[in-house]
Amino acid sequence: MPDRVPTVLAFSGLLALGGLMATRPAAAQQCGPGSAVGGAAGYAGYAVAGGIDGAQYGADASIAVGSGTLQLSGRLVALEGAAPDPVLGRGRATYPLVAVRGVALCGDAHAGVSRFAVADDTGVVLAGGLGVTLEPARTGTVRPWLSVRGLGGRATGTVLGVDTDATGLAVGVEAGLELELGPVAVRLSGARDGFAGGLGPTPYPETSLALAVG
Repeated sequence: MPDRVPTVLAFSGLLALGGLMATRPAAAQQCGPGSAVGGAAGYAGYAVAGGIDGAQYGADASIAVGSGTLQLSGRLVALEGAAPDPVLGRGRATYPLVAVRGVALCGDAHAGVSRFAVADDTGVVLAGGLGVTLEPARTGTVRPWLSVRGLGGRATGTVLGVDTDATGLAVGVEAGLELELGPVAVRLSGARDGFAGGLGPTPYPETSLALAVG
């Protein structure tokens, strides 16, 4: 699976960029998915201990706030082998900044937390930052998006009986496509985030792919 991840992410990016030009306009500008609740599942990989990966599953909720959206998500990541299975929580607030030729530039604020425990080791990673998203300036049955974000993180805890306190920075990119199928929306997304400094299982895996329905 890891060998195919760059190809999948590149394909997701092409879908997003192509969809930005193909989306049919509707009535009003709206950054983010609007109000929705649903489940999600997919893949998550971390570049720690030579590389570990596994499945992720959880739920997403979002609420429209004016022309913006507040998004919350929770994930349990089941990593392979004896690696800790982190629990992730993430939030994102997005709001329109400017629209040019049918494409909206949205400002994003990100915040997340992850917790892991294995044997006598426990840890918490806090992360957050700012970013921007490109998406259609008007809502429609197809909503592609392409996001770039800068994140900072801090990991604290105990590893092998030693107290740990580390910080790191990351620049990430995410591409996705949302399809409205009657009362249900299907969202496919892929993201790449890489924290320098070895922070362990952060709330933003180095590589993630997700399919959400709701």
